[in-house]
Amino acid sequence: MTCNCLREIIRKRCDRNYDDAIKKALSAYEEYKDNCYLNQAYLCYVEQNKKNEAVKILKKMLELEPESVDLYKKIAFDYFVNGDFKEAIKYYKKVLELEPNSSRNNFNLGCAYHYNNDAKGAKHYYEQALRLDISNVSALNNLGLLYYEHNNYKYALLFFENAIKYNPMHPEAYHHIGIINRKFLCDYRTSELYLKKAIRLDPKHAENYYELALTYQKMDKTKEMLTCAAKCHDLKPSHKESLKLIEEFKC
Repeated sequence: MTCNCLREIIRKRCDRNYDDAIKKALSAYEEYKDNCYLNQAYLCYVEQNKKNEAVKILKKMLELEPESVDLYKKIAFDYFVNGDFKEAIKYYKKVLELEPNSSRNNFNLGCAYHYNNDAKGAKHYYEQALRLDISNVSALNNLGLLYYEHNNYKYALLFFENAIKYNPMHPEAYHHIGIINRKFLCDYRTSELYLKKAIRLDPKHAENYYELALTYQKMDKTKEMLTCAAKCHDLKPSHKESLKLIEEFKC
């Protein structure tokens, strides 16, 4: 009976008959107290991009599984992508209570603090992530970002270089090393090399081309600058700075 009920809910969801699927899933949950039904309701809300309702379902699932680290991770992540970083912090802290020795969990909590504009909290958890795993490239890169955002380019450069040491294919680290060499070190040739590497690794990222255009501007290479600015604008038509650069220097 329960299997038939679940199959019917899944069929309704696959047919995008979401209201009926949710109603039947919630009714089945009340009868059988099985989170597999709530999970179907959650998926219905996710597929409709109803983020707040989806999170409410996950919280209800916690009633049956109050120590489920996977549920806490899902709730924390959903709050994070929804831009509610304070709530994300709350649930990532619970994840960390359940799995305290995870570098990834510390990194995720650091990200939530970072996006909540709490540099001290972000730094603490990024560093904790690295104490647990020195090769955590994401933590290395984000510590670099944190220092870069506070104009401490020497430490930023150190962390970005370490990120590349552990992952030579990390485009964001190359991107920021290129910027630092242009803005702070006035080493335009090195800036060019790193930004070209970032482009090879991530050719669809418009900002790589814009930053390279600024480097070419410093090198008085107008033709190359206009080419990169145009590529940036092609990839991201809303990029006003690249358009301004093109209009300023075009013949």
